[in-house]
Amino acid sequence: MKYNGIDPRTLDPRISIAKEIPPGAPASELETIKGAEGEIVAGRTIKHGEYKVIVNVASRTRAGAWEVREKLAAWARSVDTVTHQLVPTHRPDRYYDAIFKDISEPEFTFGFGVITITFAVPRPVSKASISTGASWVTMDGPSASILITINGTTYTHPWLTITAIETERVEVDVDGEICFAIDKTFAKGDVITIETEPPTVWVENEEGRQAAEKYLDYTVTDLDRLCHLLQPGDHRVTADGAKILNVQWREEYL
Repeated sequence: MKYNGIDPRTLDPRISIAKEIPPGAPASELETIKGAEGEIVAGRTIKHGEYKVIVNVASRTRAGAWEVREKLAAWARSVDTVTHQLVPTHRPDRYYDAIFKDISEPEFTFGFGVITITFAVPRPVSKASISTGASWVTMDGPSASILITINGTTYTHPWLTITAIETERVEVDVDGEICFAIDKTFAKGDVITIETEPPTVWVENEEGRQAAEKYLDYTVTDLDRLCHLLQPGDHRVTADGAKILNVQWREEYL
C-alpha cells in the first residue's frame, strides 16, 4: 500500500505488510420524521470509516521495534492536517481519501514486532485513480446534452465545465431534474466551472476568473443533489445556455 505516494516498506528493510483492513460498507445513521402514516426517512448520515494497516517488524528487540515505529509515525503524520490518497495493495487502481488517526505500540508475536496503523476515511468509499469524461459541442447552442454511464457501486462527485453562449441564464439538469442555475450576463465563450467536492463554482471571462456563488439561483441549485442523481447507470446531463459541456468524474465504490 501507499500513503502520500510512499510505500512504508521503503522506510526500513525490517518492515513488511501483514494485512490491510479497508472500511468496507460504511455505517450510516437514518434520520426520520413523523409523517401522517408513521416514520419516514428524512435523511441518511454516513459515518467516517477506518483503514487499518497491520505491519510486521523483523526485530527481536523492543528497541528495534520502537525505532521502526518512529519512522512509521513520521510517515503516517506527514500530512497531518489534510486527507491524502491511500492506495490499497490489492487495488492499485483505486484510492481512499484518508488521514492518519493513530498508531499502536509494538506487540511481539512469533519473534516479530506487530504495529497497527489506523487511518480515518471521512467518506469511506474508494475512488478510481483515473477519471472518466465526456464532452458535447454544439454550433451555437442553445443547449448541450450528453449521455453518460456511471459505473462503480455508488453515486459520484462530478466536475463540469460549461462554455456559454450569449445568454442571461445557464441551467444544468440530470435526467430532466434541474439541479443548477446561474443568472448572469454571459458573453459567448465565457466558461463556468462547477466542482462538487468541495462545492465551488467559478466563472472565467475576459476579466479573469471569479467565484460565482453570488449569481446562483438557490431555489434550484443543489450540488449535493447533482451528485446523488448520478447513481450507477445511464444518465443524460443537459446544460441550457451552453455551446460546450464537459463532464468528468471518478467512479466510486463502497
